[in-house]
Amino acid sequence: MCKFLFEDSMIDPKRVMENAVSAASEFEAVKNQVASSRNGIGVIIPPSEIWKSPKNGAIKVNFDDAWKNHDADLGVVMRNQNKEFCFGHARKRSCNRVLNAETEAAIEALMCAIQRDYSRVVMEPDSKVLIDNIAGRLTVY
Repeated sequence: MCKFLFEDSMIDPKRVMENAVSAASEFEAVKNQVASSRNGIGVIIPPSEIWKSPKNGAIKVNFDDAWKNHDADLGVVMRNQNKEFCFGHARKRSCNRVLNAETEAAIEALMCAIQRDYSRVVMEPDSKVLIDNIAGRLTVY
């Protein structure tokens, strides 16, 4: 799929489905064990702690990007406190650096929340650099 996105090559839908089924099987095999390689020690995280529901009727907004050679694919997923899917969105952008792409994903997520008239949201990025920059702990790269 990445070659299709970044190198303009054709994809075989049957092969994509086979790869998806294989990935789903692999995911099922390890979903109860998420290992962290920090300090070389494996840490088991129960699935209930991987994604935590928002409280008080808020909407959890997860967002991320895939960036390569100034091309970014941005993704947004929103779920309610019952873990039910509320909204999903994807968009392409041109970004000079990966941090720009992470920032664009955050802006895209906020715009989606505003357009859906969600006033109580919990934003959940996966980029420590983005979180640090938003919190004022600026890192220069």
